[in-house]
Amino acid sequence: MSSKSSKSRGKSSSKGGAATPKSKSSSSGSGGDRTPNPVNQVYKSSGGQRNFMHSYGLKMHNHGDVEESKSIAEAFAKHDKKCISRDIQDPSSLILSTPEYPTGIPKSQSMMVLSGRSVAATLLVAAVSLLAITVDATPLWFDRIYVLIFENTDYSAAIADPNFSKWAANGKLLTNYHGVAHPSQPNYIAMVAGSTLGVTTDGNVNLSNMNLVDLLEAAGVSWRSYSENYTQLSSSPNCNLATTIGSATCPNSGSKGKTNLYARKHNPLISFTDVQTSSSRCNNIVPATNLAVDKANNAIPQVVLYVPNQCNDGHDPGVTYAGRFLDNFMTSTFTGNAITGRTLVVITFDENSGTSGNQIYTALVPFGSLSITVGSTDNTNFNHYSLLKTIEQNFGTGNLGLNDVTASAFNFP
Repeated sequence: MSSKSSKSRGKSSSKGGAATPKSKSSSSGSGGDRTPNPVNQVYKSSGGQRNFMHSYGLKMHNHGDVEESKSIAEAFAKHDKKCISRDIQDPSSLILSTPEYPTGIPKSQSMMVLSGRSVAATLLVAAVSLLAITVDATPLWFDRIYVLIFENTDYSAAIADPNFSKWAANGKLLTNYHGVAHPSQPNYIAMVAGSTLGVTTDGNVNLSNMNLVDLLEAAGVSWRSYSENYTQLSSSPNCNLATTIGSATCPNSGSKGKTNLYARKHNPLISFTDVQTSSSRCNNIVPATNLAVDKANNAIPQVVLYVPNQCNDGHDPGVTYAGRFLDNFMTSTFTGNAITGRTLVVITFDENSGTSGNQIYTALVPFGSLSITVGSTDNTNFNHYSLLKTIEQNFGTGNLGLNDVTASAFNFP
């Protein structure tokens, strides 16, 4: 990764900075390759509140005073260039453990793990809170990233479709992009968690692992997941955990009969317990009709996950029908005030139609950006972890410490 791409790029706030946290334990096991991140750190406050510091490392001295703690915080802030203040309701419950020093902290001092009523921990929190240093940062390549996901189609079939081919020609076609698993759901989980997390079926799962939302919110990056035919509950938190919602007979679907329109297996963020139990996060898991409202209000978030229903994603009627939906979506969505700054639309599929190779179509379509040469191709070996890595690098969020660490981010000038 270049020195440019390693800089902090997410928007910061007084409540959060970029993060490179460790994975939380999973209720469904810890499947998938796990690559430990040498600079992960997590600190926790009472009441289950999680706070995440940035990915450059911080150690406490085991005999520090106020001035020493302040110098540590200043060195960290200088290195991170983000807001480092945190709302710690009970500093005595702070737990801090991390393997490396940022520039400016003496390496001769030993690391300590803080818990209980550690005076040093309290001093550090006080020093950090006093500094409250905030420096705005511009995203690396794009101000906004949309991810639009289709279903179960071979690369060759997608690129042969006139509409998918058209939009590839309007951006960069990734000719060596692959899904990471079969069936559908593990691929969706991988896009937002850096691992399939042991998920091997399309059945409902409730995962306690770290995920993309944790990174984005810690870095002050706005997000929203729009799913067609999804409906929110009337009570808070209003995440609807139904397996399916609505049904219809899709056009051109032959004798398949009615299909379920919304499918939870295609809405990955709702399967994480720290989303399900949060009113604010559930408010960002919304019906797709909200996209037009957000567009009209100039309120499109920085990261958008858009999930078509199981007709429009090609699940039942096939790639031709999905291609028509794609063309209509692109031409109707990316006009007028939806284009503010540099926007990237990632058009991808979850998996191919079989089990061999799992190569899938993925195109990167820019609006208002010179970071992509229109009509170009890239034969680098990418997968869903590359998509996650690109979002992380673009907004400077740090990583989840899993397959997103070793994945190749998309190539931009």
